[in-house]
Amino acid sequence: MNRIPFEPEHLLMIDDVEGKLDMDYHRAGLVHKNAGPSASIVEGEEIIVCGGIHTLWKGTGEAWMALSKGHRTPSVLKFLREIFEGWLGDYQRVQAVTVAGWAEGERTLEFLGFHRESVLEKFGPNGIDKSLYARIQNV
Repeated sequence: MNRIPFEPEHLLMIDDVEGKLDMDYHRAGLVHKNAGPSASIVEGEEIIVCGGIHTLWKGTGEAWMALSKGHRTPSVLKFLREIFEGWLGDYQRVQAVTVAGWAEGERTLEFLGFHRESVLEKFGPNGIDKSLYARIQNV
């Protein structure tokens, strides 16, 4: 596995565990690339995960990730966690959301060091509930 710079087209190359949302992936990818630190993880030539942190304002960000269905392994998540740790820098708060009640998504965020704060009712596409997680640190 190797880390490479994230490019918007990487989102189109992943069969994401959360499925494809009704969105303009190129536009979303441009936002991801320009909103804060980001990277893609490759295995050979295959993009297996993309992720980053959108800086909302000084000291606060929102993590995002697209993970390939075929590569949900402990080694991939450990590598992602190492990258994520390097991004934390001056962030006091980084938050993330996942589908409420989706055990795998919630466990992944907990593995990355987040704790659950609340359920955001009707927050996601098609009115699905999302769980809000945060990682707080003293800078």
